[in-house]
Amino acid sequence: MQNPWTIDLEARAEWAATLPEHTPEHAGWLRTALTQGENLGVYRVLNVSDIGYHRSTDGGLVEFLHAHPEADIGPLFFTYQHGATTLIAFHDAAGNVVEAPLSDLGAALAPFRTPVRHRPPLELTAYDWGSDEPPEVSVSVRTYSDIWLPWTAASHDPDSTVPGFGDNRALARRHTPRLNAFLAALRQATVRLGGRWDLERDSLSHDVAFQVDDHGVLLDAECPPVS
Repeated sequence: MQNPWTIDLEARAEWAATLPEHTPEHAGWLRTALTQGENLGVYRVLNVSDIGYHRSTDGGLVEFLHAHPEADIGPLFFTYQHGATTLIAFHDAAGNVVEAPLSDLGAALAPFRTPVRHRPPLELTAYDWGSDEPPEVSVSVRTYSDIWLPWTAASHDPDSTVPGFGDNRALARRHTPRLNAFLAALRQATVRLGGRWDLERDSLSHDVAFQVDDHGVLLDAECPPVS
């Protein structure tokens, strides 16, 4: 059994939080992102080179930021260079489904004869649109893989019985509820600050569009017929 998912050069799905800049509640938004990412296993920050943080020696990141308030820049924290892991389900070389925290999805694909690219399971990146009126901050939550989706690229799934798509539902049902819960927490925190939360629809391809919405991944999406 091979992994029925792939890693692309461009984002497969992306959600964006757009927040008003210079809002005192920004610290609360960041705490939500870090705490929920940690608790759900979706985004566990291990190191932040820009502020000298290493989980192995400094402990939890939220506590570290309490002790080093100069490093707490709210959602713009995600402009820092950092490493993180995500708890992901995948097939190992023996064909067994395992769950493990990964920082590089390519490590899970390496034993198989599929294109191997090196991307994290999830990536959070911040942008400061200070030149806009009013100035805003955006945080993008993106994935370069269809590992989160119930239906994937069939060309890399020789076991697929669905024309045009690979059946990834067994894996997605394990880890995607955690992603959806994480996105829900970020969306709620964004709305509370008067910000906007959107799925980036312009870049979605046909094989992804029917499986996602503003709230996350639609695990019960029905595979469309191939025309």
